[in-house]
Amino acid sequence: MDYLLKKEMNLSSSQYAVLLFCDLFPNISQQQIAEMRNCTEASISRTIKLMMKKGFLQRDNALGDKRKKELLLTSNGKILLEKSKKIVGKEFGSFCSVLSEKEKKETSHIFEKIWKKVSLRAEHLDIIKCHHHLKHKK
Repeated sequence: MDYLLKKEMNLSSSQYAVLLFCDLFPNISQQQIAEMRNCTEASISRTIKLMMKKGFLQRDNALGDKRKKELLLTSNGKILLEKSKKIVGKEFGSFCSVLSEKEKKETSHIFEKIWKKVSLRAEHLDIIKCHHHLKHKK
């Protein structure tokens, strides 16, 4: 997956994850992304700065608290994310092609459990807006 994202979109898996988090959790902070990814703020900071320099992210003051900075996708960031999702989806689909229908349903169930855990973690981190747009396909 990393190879395809890098080759096709010049995007690392870490950059892709940041784009996804910014899309799924509007107004997320750098600290929240670091906590959800279980990595240091310094490593996320480097990724975010690079993506801001390329015009994919912007940082704004939070409403009601000018000390807090929120991350938002730019229009170019949204375009990059949509193209990247197609690549990831196609690759994931090729992986799933070797599974039986029963295995596909079991895998979908496992991903739903993982998504619930991510959502709970996001709620714990005070991320109010959580958009669950990764619905499994039957």
